[in-house]
Amino acid sequence: MSVSRALLCCLLLAAAPGYASKGPLQIFAYHDVVQTLAIGVDRDEMAVTARGLTEHFRWLREQGYQPVSIDQLAAANNGGAPLPEKPVLLTFDDGLISAYTEVFPLLKLFNYPAVISVVTDWIESDTPVLYATRARSKKDFLSWSQIREMQASGLVEIASHSHVLHQGVLVNQQGNTQPAAVARLYVEGEFESDEARRQRIIDDLRQSVKLIDEKTGSAPRVMTWPYGAYNFVGVGAAQDLGLEWSLTLDPNFGNPANAKILHRHLIKDHPALREFSSFLLRTEDPPLIRVAQVDLDHVYDDDPAQQERNLDLMVERMAQLRISHVFLQAFSDLDGDGAAESLYFPNRHLPMRADIFNRAAWQLKTRAEVTVFAWMPMLNFSGESVQPAWQVIPRSPVKDNANTRLDAAPRLSPFHPDARQFIADIYLDLARHAQFEGLHFHDDARIKRLDIADEAAVRAYQQRYGTDLDLPVLQERPAAAQRWADLQTLALIDFTDELANIVRPYQPRLQTSRNLFAPAITELDANEILAEDYARFLDRYDFVTVLAMPFADDGEQAIASAEFYRKLADRARLQDPALGRTVFQVQTVDWQRHEPIPAIDLRNTLRMLQTIGVRSLAYYPDNFLNNQPDLSLLRQGISMAEDLLRGQP
Repeated sequence: MSVSRALLCCLLLAAAPGYASKGPLQIFAYHDVVQTLAIGVDRDEMAVTARGLTEHFRWLREQGYQPVSIDQLAAANNGGAPLPEKPVLLTFDDGLISAYTEVFPLLKLFNYPAVISVVTDWIESDTPVLYATRARSKKDFLSWSQIREMQASGLVEIASHSHVLHQGVLVNQQGNTQPAAVARLYVEGEFESDEARRQRIIDDLRQSVKLIDEKTGSAPRVMTWPYGAYNFVGVGAAQDLGLEWSLTLDPNFGNPANAKILHRHLIKDHPALREFSSFLLRTEDPPLIRVAQVDLDHVYDDDPAQQERNLDLMVERMAQLRISHVFLQAFSDLDGDGAAESLYFPNRHLPMRADIFNRAAWQLKTRAEVTVFAWMPMLNFSGESVQPAWQVIPRSPVKDNANTRLDAAPRLSPFHPDARQFIADIYLDLARHAQFEGLHFHDDARIKRLDIADEAAVRAYQQRYGTDLDLPVLQERPAAAQRWADLQTLALIDFTDELANIVRPYQPRLQTSRNLFAPAITELDANEILAEDYARFLDRYDFVTVLAMPFADDGEQAIASAEFYRKLADRARLQDPALGRTVFQVQTVDWQRHEPIPAIDLRNTLRMLQTIGVRSLAYYPDNFLNNQPDLSLLRQGISMAEDLLRGQP
C-alpha cells in the first residue's frame, strides 16, 4: 500500500511513546441542542438544552476564554497572528436542525465562531436515520439553504462528517459491528483487503467533499470522524483530499496550536457549569491503572455456543471488577511455554485458532468500558513457518533469578532480518484486523549473557564496538559482557518501537507496556543477565509492568511477601519516584505448588501495596470460568469503584 505524504506526517507526529494531546487549544464537541431534555429510554445523552449551552457560552466569556475559527488556526499555523491566550474551538456534530434553530442564534448573539459537521447522505437522502434511539427524517437535519446562510455569516465553518461512514458495519461472523471509518468489512465470509478499505474511505470522503463544495461553493477543510473513530491511514487520505484538519474524540489536555489532528472534549449527560469547567481547569495527574491479564485460551471452545458463553462470562466479570485495563491474549499458548503456536486473528504466517480477539476486545471496550491492550509475545513464536536458523541459541551456564521456564521457549533472534520481518508481519496483521488501544509485550523479550543469536548479532556487535564477539572474552572480561548486554537491551527496545510504529497507523491512540522481571529492579547486574533495563524501559514505554511475583520462580524468590514488595517498591522509586508509570503485577497462582493463592491473601497483598504507595496494580492469571480469584474479594483489592477505593467491602 502506498503511503501518502500526509500519512507520513501523521506517523511522525505519533512516533514518540506516550504521545498525547497537550496544549492551549481546548475543543468542545456538542451534538443536539434542545429546549427540554427527554427522560427515560428516549433520552439522548449527547443532547444539551439551549439554556445549558447559553450558560456554557456565558461562562467562557466571563472567564476570558476566546472561541476561535479555523481561519485563525490556519493563520497561526502559517506564521500569522498567534492564537489568543485562552483559545477554545466550538464544534457541533451531525448536522441536526438544532444547529440552525438553536445554535446559530447563540453564535450570532455572542459573536462566537464554530464548526458544524454534516453527514452529507443524511441531508441528501429521504431514508429515515436511526439516531439516539429514534428514527429521524430529512426535516430533522439541516438543509443546504440553511447551511449556506450560516456559512455566509462568517461565523460557521462547514466540516465533513463523512457521506455514509456514520454507521456501524459488520466485522465478523458473530455479528459485531464497528465504526465504518476504521472497520475491516466482513462480507459473505470474507474480509475486505487493506486496499479496498482505504479506497472505500477515499471514495466516501471524496463524495462528501464534492457535495459540500457544489452546494455551498466552498470545499471543506475539516474532517470530523464519526464516533471519533479514526486512524492515520484515514487521516492521510483525508488530508490528500484537502481535509487539512481532523477532529477526534480522544482524551486530551488541550491541543498544540499547530496540530492538525485535534482532540475534543465530548459534551454528554448535560453537564452543569462545574462539570463543564473541569475540562478546562483539570490538571494531568499520574494515571491510575488497574489491570486484569486475561487468557483467550480460556475463552476458546470447540463448541461456538459454549465459546460465546465463556466470552460473556469473562466480559461481565471484567465489568463487575470496575478496572481500567485488560491485557488480552491475542495468541494461543496451550503448552504454557510462552510461545505463540497459533493466533486469535487472521494472519499470514501462523494458524488461526479462532477469530475471536477483535470480538473480545470490542466487547470489553463497549460492555466493560475498559482499555484493551493486545498481549503479544515479541520473540516467542513456534510452528512450521518458523525457521530453525532464526532462533536464539541459549549457551549461558549462568543461573539467574528470572523465570527459567522461558529458556526452553523458541525465542527468535531480534537481529535476524527474516525473523524480524516474520514478527513484523504478524503485528501488522493484528493492527489491520482488530480494534485495540495498546500493546503489552510479553516477558519473552530477553537474551541472557552468553546467548548468541545468529551471524547478524555478531555483525551488529562488530559494527558497534569495532571488535569481534567472542564467547571466551565475554566470560572473562566484564566490560565486554556489559557491552554485549547493552547491545541486546537496546536491540530489544528498538524492536518493540518498530513493532509499535507498524501498529500505529491503524491504532493511533496506541500505548505500550512491557513486562519487566523484578530482579531487573532489585539486582545490580540485571541488565547483564536479563537484557532488561528499568530506566530505559521507563523512557521508552508508557507503562512498565513489573512481575512482582515472589513465588513465580524456582523458590529463590519465595521470601516473605511484605519484605519482597517493600524492597521492590523502594528500588523502583529511585527511577519512578511517584510510581506513576510502573504497574505492579501480582500472581494469583502459586506455580510451584500448582494451586491458587487464597483470594483473601491476594486482596490483602493488593491493599498492602496501596498502603506503601503503589497505585497501579495488575494480576494474572484470571480464571473467570471458576471465579478464581473470588470476585467479591478481588474487587476489594483492585477495583477503581469509589466505595472500594476507600477500602469498604
